[in-house]
Amino acid sequence: MRVASVLVVTASLGIALAAAGPAVAQEGEAVETFVCESANDKHNECNYRSSGVVTVHVNRQLSRTRCVFNENWGTFDGGVWVDYGCRAEFVVRRPPQARPYRPTGGSLKTITCESRDQNLRECPVPGIVPGSVEVERQLSSARCIQGVSWGVSTGENRPEGIWVNMGCRATFAYTTRGGSFSPWGGTPADFELPCESLNGRWTHCNVPSVHLARVEQIAGNDACHVYKAWGVDDTGIWVRDNCQGAFRVRYRH
Repeated sequence: MRVASVLVVTASLGIALAAAGPAVAQEGEAVETFVCESANDKHNECNYRSSGVVTVHVNRQLSRTRCVFNENWGTFDGGVWVDYGCRAEFVVRRPPQARPYRPTGGSLKTITCESRDQNLRECPVPGIVPGSVEVERQLSSARCIQGVSWGVSTGENRPEGIWVNMGCRATFAYTTRGGSFSPWGGTPADFELPCESLNGRWTHCNVPSVHLARVEQIAGNDACHVYKAWGVDDTGIWVRDNCQGAFRVRYRH
């Protein structure tokens, strides 16, 4: 069994039981379908022919065993793996158009805001546009979840700006009032991101627009080389079982 070190596709939970009717239609043109089967509950890998920016989904489940992304099926560069009895027909889709990548505008800026010792911290940003804010780069092993461990205050109960809590430390991209704002514009810079599983816990590290990026491991302890010790989902990188690694994220430019 191999661990895929590079990902150029995103996979989503397009799951449908065989008896439950057709799968929900996914965005984009279907360019290829193929069947991949885990026979006798064994690991299997199947390649597809399509290249470039594509997405892969379960189109039709063939097994009684439910196919669950990152549990018994997932993606690697150019293919799909299945395990533990998952058998399904997969569809490869090409997005209808290449979309730019992140919030931008005439006043696009970044700010680093850090929750130290699990405490609440407020980082004032006068004139911030709440809908423009996203995590540019997560710096903590604690997952930064909007509305839970980070958010935007509009000045009613707190100063205008970004707040973080529960150990979230990140660099945020945002724009301010008076500048043009488009929800899909600009290009994020490539970067390197540490992601660590502490005490064996599953940990998620957010990567903006990961479906438009290549992710590769550039460093890590021995635990990272165990099968399924790390992977990529449709919002970022996950690690588990004490894998402590560093990953390079490269966007299409």
